[in-house]
Amino acid sequence: MTDDPNNILSIDTSSSRLVLGLSYGLDRLIKSDNRVDKSHGQIILKKIEELFESAGLEREELQAVIVSRGPGSFTGLRIGLAAAKGLATAMDIPMYGVTLFELGAFKWSGIEEMRNLVIPSRKNEFYLGRIAGGKVLEEKTVSLDNKEDLDLMKSARIFTLEAILPGEANGNGSPGSGLFEYDGADLIELGRQRIEEGTADDPATLEPVYYQKAIAEIRFEQRKDNQ
Repeated sequence: MTDDPNNILSIDTSSSRLVLGLSYGLDRLIKSDNRVDKSHGQIILKKIEELFESAGLEREELQAVIVSRGPGSFTGLRIGLAAAKGLATAMDIPMYGVTLFELGAFKWSGIEEMRNLVIPSRKNEFYLGRIAGGKVLEEKTVSLDNKEDLDLMKSARIFTLEAILPGEANGNGSPGSGLFEYDGADLIELGRQRIEEGTADDPATLEPVYYQKAIAEIRFEQRKDNQ
């Protein structure tokens, strides 16, 4: 592989969308964005193959993989990471995991004011990233049932992926809300920073980002306590 890779694939399965990008040659790039009705696993390999075909690129020519670590859908992220790890391992190429909060900081690098990036978790709960000046200042899970969390969410302009927040999160005092829009090209550009830094991830240890225990893990611990 060259020191400055050009053929780079990006994968994001953190939501109900399958977001892909493929850069190739010196300055060519194609991308796709598909809504997923059931499981990312049913279409991800097919859509990746379609990108290679559109680019006229063989899989063996791929030089790096950028994959979103979330936060987001537990099952979706696992599928995206599995696909990325499979490609990286099979072709012995580096992979780089990035978070959506890091992507927000990258896209808003020239904005000094605080922005809250809010990503759905489960009922009335969200992942919150507080971003300003190109940096992620805080990451946590928040609940609409907690007044302190609600006040924190409303303390800055709120950006969401695709879900509309309940009215209490956008009530009086909130600076307003908007959509956080990104595509496979944005993921590749963020990934290039990691490539330049030379900070590749180990496929064996790279995991999704979570700020709370998975429901299955919580229930397992509850069963143990009740025994």
